[in-house]
Amino acid sequence: MAYTKKCIVELPTSVTLEYDHQTDILYIKLGREEQPNEEILSEDSNAIFGLKDNKLVLISILNFSRKIEESSF
Repeated sequence: MAYTKKCIVELPTSVTLEYDHQTDILYIKLGREEQPNEEILSEDSNAIFGLKDNKLVLISILNFSRKIEESSF
């Protein structure tokens, strides 16, 4: 059975993208700098959703370069 959780997604005042070459992870930070106090792995294990007090503050895309290569035309 899949784990589901409802969280709050607000229109962020800013979006910051950071790519870590060593870990091949793209970090998408929503709003001001907030450290998540909970992380949830996506069902397909391709992303981690970071929550701070049930509000989405970070999306981490795992194996990002591989996904870019797979989607190239």
